Amino acid sequence: MLKEYFPLFLVREYFQLTAKAVGGVFSRPLRIQDTLYQMDLIGSGSVPLVLVAGITTGMALTIQGAYQLSPIGAVHQVSKLISLTFVREVGPVLAAIMITGRVGSAIAAELASMKATEQIDAIRAMGIDPITTLVTPRLIACVLMVPMLTVLLDAAAMAGGWLISVLYLGRDPLFHWVLSVGVLHWSDMVLGLGKPVVSGFILATVSGYVGLTVSGGLGGIGRAATMGMISASLLILAFDVIITMIVPLKTLAW
Repeated sequence: MLKEYFPLFLVREYFQLTAKAVGGVFSRPLRIQDTLYQMDLIGSGSVPLVLVAGITTGMALTIQGAYQLSPIGAVHQVSKLISLTFVREVGPVLAAIMITGRVGSAIAAELASMKATEQIDAIRAMGIDPITTLVTPRLIACVLMVPMLTVLLDAAAMAGGWLISVLYLGRDPLFHWVLSVGVLHWSDMVLGLGKPVVSGFILATVSGYVGLTVSGGLGGIGRAATMGMISASLLILAFDVIITMIVPLKTLAW
């Protein structure tokens, strides 16, 4: 049961697949067309989801933040709180989990379907490595697109917070943006973009591993989708907790 839901416990097989997938990035053929196709599939399909999630979450957290800061007379600092929290923490995690739910399960199910229908065996019979052919393009696409989608989610969240600040709290529109941008430091940007890069790496390799190793024929496709999503999501959350403990959220200067 433990290995069924946590396939990463098969450490050796997972790292072998990861090493081959990473090695495929630097080997020929480069499979640029497959990579661009995966980038379009992951990026374009996730944009509406990311925008809606960012705007609504930013609006909700701005309202709640204003209520919490009101007793101490610091409502004007809510823009700093939302901006810093989203860029460093909420944005990378929320984007990664939502993309994993949509893309991770699809990758695992697609590869599991190819395995069940013996397409993977056919690729091997032609002398082609299925890992560099199927996993590497998805790995590159995830590592590139997850940070971009995270930036889009952060921007949407800050826009949602701005709407609440102006329309609901009656704040000055320009003053809100001055505070939101002014509180950010280059280290916040690095952390906010570094997390999604690792999340994209985890998403692609874990989903690829599950899809290529799941058993059970056609009946294993649905199980692969579930296992890929759960395993990647848990590992992404664990990674985020570790990084947050090492690099804690800095204290706002009230």
